[in-house]
Amino acid sequence: MDNRLQRIIKEMASEEKKLKEFKRRLHAKGKIIEKKLTDNENIKLRIKKGDDKFNFIVLKSHKERFELANKLQKGEYVSASGIPKFRYLLCTRLKKIKKIDESRQSKLESF
Repeated sequence: MDNRLQRIIKEMASEEKKLKEFKRRLHAKGKIIEKKLTDNENIKLRIKKGDDKFNFIVLKSHKERFELANKLQKGEYVSASGIPKFRYLLCTRLKKIKKIDESRQSKLESF
């Protein structure tokens, strides 16, 4: 095979892999119902979204997210995304929000 063709195929495969990884990420907006420190001194956040509960792990090596997770209290609202692992979600984005907006757009009737 030609070197150029092989390089192009490799680049296309890596781009496709990145896209699939982003599609796999889970997003949750909800209330913190539990906050614990793990054995490795990472922070475990349990977020409740409706009837579902998600376990997010914030690694101490991710300084900004770890600081924010440290400041958060039980009962506050957050928006988080993570990569699914065996029993938890590895937190990739964490943001404090004021309140969850559950409103829906309604259709207006014309007179």
